[in-house]
Amino acid sequence: MNTPDLDDTEDNTQLIKSVSIENLLSQRDAIIKRFTQILTLLTEAQQIAEVAHLQVPGFSIPSSGHWQSFNEKTLEEVSKKVDASAWQYLMNESGNMAFMDAKAREEWQEKMRAYDVPPLTYNNIKATFQELHANRGDLFNRGVLNIFKGLSWDYKTNSPWKFGKRLIVTYINSWNGNADKLDDLMRAFCVLDGKPEPEYRNSVSQEVRALRYKTFHGTIETPYFTLKTHKNGNGHVTFLRLDLVEKMNRILMIYFPFSIPDARAPKEKREY
Repeated sequence: MNTPDLDDTEDNTQLIKSVSIENLLSQRDAIIKRFTQILTLLTEAQQIAEVAHLQVPGFSIPSSGHWQSFNEKTLEEVSKKVDASAWQYLMNESGNMAFMDAKAREEWQEKMRAYDVPPLTYNNIKATFQELHANRGDLFNRGVLNIFKGLSWDYKTNSPWKFGKRLIVTYINSWNGNADKLDDLMRAFCVLDGKPEPEYRNSVSQEVRALRYKTFHGTIETPYFTLKTHKNGNGHVTFLRLDLVEKMNRILMIYFPFSIPDARAPKEKREY
């Protein structure tokens, strides 16, 4: 079974090599401390003004698209926003996003938008990223399976059990179509090839969307496949790295163990 090399020897004392967790936590605490001080000073100013029969202007901060008074409840929301931004930063720096398909990424982003994150503590960071590190092979494999399941089986070019040399992806020119599946495909190839994934602005889906403003059809070249888009909204994909296609088929064997012949097994001799 071929799965990507996920470097299981990583030293847990350095959870994310490019980030000092200690400094990040210190900076997070400094931010919350200063917002707490602001709230304390505002409360004191309001109390002094009340005793002196004076008026002071209210203090509001933006929250969920509108402005609201800064109080203890708002301070809790500030803490959640700061923590969510820190979790997003850690996830980006960890490299784990590369092992997620579009569905898993969207689930993560929904949590970030809702600030549905645990408090930013060392123990929570350690537990979260140790678990992600241990499970990212499975996460990647599920991503490959989701790419496979997301393809259309209405065409003879597509195989119902494995990736072949070519495939057809439907509705990639639609505004809410399947262009993101091509990003997942590109991401999977990059992981298997040990290469960094392209930035979003250089992604296949962005190139497809750029074609919409021109001719609605054309050819896109990548290191791993060529994509020819057509006016009917379909995309014809021709794979260039069949060695990586074979690796993805080995992953599919986890889920369809009797569907793909093992190329390593000796072929039966036919008697005539």
